[in-house]
Amino acid sequence: MRALGWCAPVRDQGSCGSCWAFSITKALESAILRAGQAPIDLSEQDMVSCDKNAYACQGGFVSDMDYVVKKGLPLEIDYKYTASSSRCKSPEPAVAAKGIRWGYVGAPGKQPTTAEIKPALLDHGVLSVVVAAGGRDWSNGGDMTGCSVRGQNHMVSLAGWKKINGKEKLIGRNSWSASWGDSGDFYAVQGCDELASGAESVAWVEVEGSHPDPVVPHILLPSHIDVHPGTEIALGRRLPEAGVVYSWFAGAVALPEHESLVFVTPVVDTVYRVKATTAAGTAESMVEVKVLASTFE
Repeated sequence: MRALGWCAPVRDQGSCGSCWAFSITKALESAILRAGQAPIDLSEQDMVSCDKNAYACQGGFVSDMDYVVKKGLPLEIDYKYTASSSRCKSPEPAVAAKGIRWGYVGAPGKQPTTAEIKPALLDHGVLSVVVAAGGRDWSNGGDMTGCSVRGQNHMVSLAGWKKINGKEKLIGRNSWSASWGDSGDFYAVQGCDELASGAESVAWVEVEGSHPDPVVPHILLPSHIDVHPGTEIALGRRLPEAGVVYSWFAGAVALPEHESLVFVTPVVDTVYRVKATTAAGTAESMVEVKVLASTFE
């Protein structure tokens, strides 16, 4: 989502337990960017002070997505963040943006899988997600490797995925300022510190125009590539098309990767095939990779 420009800037919730409001607001701002609209800075304080189904600085829920769909949010400049459980402004500023629908990622009552989360990121942009925060994993942020077990007590954003040291990690975006973690972000596998580890733990929101009609994807591999033994090569698209699910095959064997770009190191001649699918249809392409004979001088 960062590479596609769908991420709103990192903010700082301060001493108020308003992570839920920041997570939901950033998802809404991301949906606006996903729809190709101009960036907008919406008011977290409006949610903190005016959402009667939440507990202001004492916490909220993923289901508080209802608020930005039913009511919407004003601009930050019109209702500035005070990091306090202050009374709702009267009269409230005009609504600047609202969602048209929201929902959970995954089957009802079941923990979402990574295979469900990744297409949801492409379909909807940044997602809201619950996680367990505290302890040494969260002292410095960045690459989360400790993965402690504790009760879920924090909401953040999911902003994409990347490979770190050969292992795929989800990209989380916190609300503890850009000085925390990797400029406000962290990297963890699903389940680390209970990240997205339960039913109804990940949610999306849409705005008008954020989910256009699906189109048949476009992906074209070269017909033939020669490589030297032990050479790693990249196949596919460097940037995924929105809403596309990718499936890769080496010969007749399905590969575990579901990204637009894969890295392979063939040791024998291999035909690689990719299938790119949306609700509108499927596109397929293949490439024959020939491994050159070793030469000695």
